Amino acid sequence: MRKSIVVNEPDLIRDIMVKDFHIFPHHKLVHFGSTKINLNLFFLPGNEDWKRVRSIISPSFTSGKLRSMMANISDISEKFVSNLDKLVEKGMA
Repeated sequence: MRKSIVVNEPDLIRDIMVKDFHIFPHHKLVHFGSTKINLNLFFLPGNEDWKRVRSIISPSFTSGKLRSMMANISDISEKFVSNLDKLVEKGMA
């Protein structure tokens, strides 16, 4: 058993994950069985790997690019909710 803390304040999460990352470089190790999933930004151990991956993916998440993706995101999420509704009606969820 180890002590842990859960942060749910968005500004504090941003500070921990971005501004003060050098202070909190060791994230909880979670293994999902797939090495590709384990290499996502939230679970990368150490400072150097995290910085490398973040520098690669950050340009994809500018406000302009996210704004241009909103129509697709909205369509996909509506289809997802519709599929969930169908499963609920069938009693499968």
